[in-house]
Amino acid sequence: MSSHKVLALLFVLQLALVAMTWWPRDHSALAPRPLFELESDAIQELRVEASGDGEGVRLVREGRDWKVASASGYPANPEKVDELLDSLLALRVTTPIATRETSHNALKVGEDEYGKRVVIVAGDGAEIELVIGAAARDSVHVREADASEVYVAKGLSEWSLQDRGDAYYDRSYVDTDAATLSTLTVTNGKGTLTFVRDEVGWVLEGLEGAAEVDQAAVDALIKALTKLNMSEPVGIEALPQYALDGRVSVTWSAVESDQSFAGGYVVGADEGSFTFVKADGNPFVVKANSSDLEALRSAQRSDFLVRDREDEAGAAAARGAES
Repeated sequence: MSSHKVLALLFVLQLALVAMTWWPRDHSALAPRPLFELESDAIQELRVEASGDGEGVRLVREGRDWKVASASGYPANPEKVDELLDSLLALRVTTPIATRETSHNALKVGEDEYGKRVVIVAGDGAEIELVIGAAARDSVHVREADASEVYVAKGLSEWSLQDRGDAYYDRSYVDTDAATLSTLTVTNGKGTLTFVRDEVGWVLEGLEGAAEVDQAAVDALIKALTKLNMSEPVGIEALPQYALDGRVSVTWSAVESDQSFAGGYVVGADEGSFTFVKADGNPFVVKANSSDLEALRSAQRSDFLVRDREDEAGAAAARGAES
């Protein structure tokens, strides 16, 4: 056989091998099956890592709650974790589209070239590691790390597998029902204000004369102070540079379901457009948007007195008439 014929035969064989690996298969003949068998309640840990992008995120279940272990155990938003769990448990595959290691990098599920790596840890210590790469439309290429077979799984995108801790934070840092408050004390550079709720409404301690408390203004202040979202957790140590010395703070007492409780938080130094905050009973110092703390920092007695506000309006009108 001539060398030309030998080369031609080898070329045909190569084409046949490529076709065996890449040729589209009829998936309709097989019913989709779960890529892996595991109950949601059995999963105790999740890790998501992007190719060449740091350490990724590590989520750990503690009792009924999830924590972002890669952020010192800051609480995770349960809805975000459930979305991740549901998307992984919903992975369904049929026949593999590739079975050779030489195809892995091209499909973005290789050792060097991949989109995301996801490690799922069960309560018994068993681990499932998935290598995932982007595919057409709303689907991914996926393989188990210790296997060669690559599948197409629909209903999931590589982008939706978030590998950053901030994608899973529970950002609700302070969340108290304003209607349960019975006292509120605000301290800032303008002094200290203490409000007490009686049978009629809010009373401002130390108020003298005929001044009347503006109930709507107090309610607006309480509504602003009892809800606070955080931007990012800082840590569990209140370092001196955070300036959490109590010069700006809010505290309250409340009653709910015949149970009394207290709450509040301290506001510290600014860092850019963010401010350090430490809430009572929460081990974490966080950063919050400075604009969300303006009501606390600027509150002063005249803001909550009907008489003072009317006098100010009259004085302003008088000044306008004189000019």
